[in-house]
Amino acid sequence: MRKMVIVLYILAFLGMVLPLGSGLGKFDVRGQGLLVWAAESSGGESHGMHEAVGAAHSGEGHGVSEETGISPKQWKNLLWWTVNFLVLVAILYKFGKDPLVNIFRSRRETILNEYEDLMAKKREAEKRYAELQEKLKGLEAEAQRLMEAFREQGEREKERIIAEAKKNAERIKQQAEFYIQQEVNRVKAELRKEVAEMAVKMAEELIRKNITIEDHKRLFNEFIEKVERVH
Repeated sequence: MRKMVIVLYILAFLGMVLPLGSGLGKFDVRGQGLLVWAAESSGGESHGMHEAVGAAHSGEGHGVSEETGISPKQWKNLLWWTVNFLVLVAILYKFGKDPLVNIFRSRRETILNEYEDLMAKKREAEKRYAELQEKLKGLEAEAQRLMEAFREQGEREKERIIAEAKKNAERIKQQAEFYIQQEVNRVKAELRKEVAEMAVKMAEELIRKNITIEDHKRLFNEFIEKVERVH
């Protein structure tokens, strides 16, 4: 109903203003009727509206003012136009204030909701970015830790290989020394055996032959030289 009243007031206002002919124009009867009906429907401004319409009718037929060049009818039409405009503004304010306020409030709430949604998304993005930064720092620390662990493990493996190589070298050295000592002992034993055999043979020859003392000394010296070569 309020929307219909507003529409009727607008039509009445246009019906009064549009048919302007000479001067300020004639007051349109259709505009009067619509305006009166709208005022009666609104219930608030009917008395003032009827008075304005009556004033407009009573002013018809008078002459033109000599000072201003405007007839009383035109003055009343101007007054009526002003009153009608003020009434229209009042009606628009009365019936259109709440819808406009609601529209602006709704728009404001929509903008605030969108802004809050954007801010929430921004905070979520910043939180996610911070989490990724922390994970990246953790990954860097983990990579550093693994590199340090690999380095330490490599050092330990290096030390183990060196120690094992030294141990093997020492074992090989000991085995070689043992083998050399065994060979030396074997050679000594063989030489002793040979020397003993030679001594027996020499003794047999001395017994078998009647050698001189010089021969005996020569054989003894040869025996001593062989024994020294063995040692």
